[in-house]
Amino acid sequence: MPRSLFPSASPETRQRLEQDSTLKLLNDFDWAANPLGLIPAWPESLKGAVRVMMAASTPMVMLIGPDGILVYNQAYAEFAGNRHPAIFGLPVAEAWPEIAEFNRHKVAMGLRGESLTLRDQELVLDRHGRLESGWMDLHYSPVLNEAGMPMGTLCMVHETTNRFLLAEERELVSQELSHRIKNIFAVLTGIVSLSARSRPEVKSFAEELRQRIYALGEAHDFVRPHSHGSHPPDNQDSLRSLIERLMLPYRHDGEDRILFHGEDATIDDGAATPLALLFHELSTNAAKYGALSTSEGRVSLTGHGNGDDYHLTWKEVGGPPVSGDAELSGFGSRLITLSIEGQLRGRLERIWEPDGLRVEIDLPVDALQRSGRLQS
Repeated sequence: MPRSLFPSASPETRQRLEQDSTLKLLNDFDWAANPLGLIPAWPESLKGAVRVMMAASTPMVMLIGPDGILVYNQAYAEFAGNRHPAIFGLPVAEAWPEIAEFNRHKVAMGLRGESLTLRDQELVLDRHGRLESGWMDLHYSPVLNEAGMPMGTLCMVHETTNRFLLAEERELVSQELSHRIKNIFAVLTGIVSLSARSRPEVKSFAEELRQRIYALGEAHDFVRPHSHGSHPPDNQDSLRSLIERLMLPYRHDGEDRILFHGEDATIDDGAATPLALLFHELSTNAAKYGALSTSEGRVSLTGHGNGDDYHLTWKEVGGPPVSGDAELSGFGSRLITLSIEGQLRGRLERIWEPDGLRVEIDLPVDALQRSGRLQS
């Protein structure tokens, strides 16, 4: 009894506590031959911390002293797999030689009194007779003695391997689906182009349709899932980045002719498609009739939030005088109305000013994040 972690426990209480096989292992362990020494000689702060750890249901392990002597609870014993109970009471570098350097760093960190949290940390461990990758959240905190000095490190382990692998599998499936959708856009564009070759009278219409399909494809490619290695440099939830991507064809001699100013907005994949159609139609009309039809013309896009709404101003300057009659009667104009009013629940107004077209667009902020709203 004097060597027990609970020296004052009654025989009945000790019997109940030692139904936990790891606690029984700790009580029966030959600590006299261990650098930690017998349990009664441990600092009271260490004994108290170990008692709390042994009663916890979360996998927890202590790396005590400069060697990082392993003391852990039943949940960690299950985490350790076939390595338990042989590693109990061993220096951590000897217990887990495959990650010895990783653990040496954590032992030194704890003895400096430092804390650390690692999310989805990959470790290659031999827990079932072979080396295999596992992912886990690791929370390290120093264990302090009565004088407030660190004497070891406490680590809480939350294994995330199943969640990580499931997310990785979903990402692969999503990327494959995205790749197939992108191929469909390419096939559609090819079909339109081939069909127009034998029908010269529809060439103009076919080119407009092809450009609209291209805009949809660019919007999809902008928001499609990416792996860690293929993730695009631009921000996928940024309206500014989507506009810059769509307006690349209108750069002239390396200079942007459509510039975004003001406050950015957060968008998702549900809003990217109608927004892509909107800016494609506006820029196409500007290239045909407005500011982008001349070498000096420019377009300024200004955005700002206003409570639950987001406002955009499209302003063309430097183009020829333009009337709105032709634009308002075209299919492109109806497509803009469908995108803004039908899909995004917004409002759009065109004002033909002496120096060029101005378009005022009001959009509900929640409509820019349609996917999240539909899922809630």
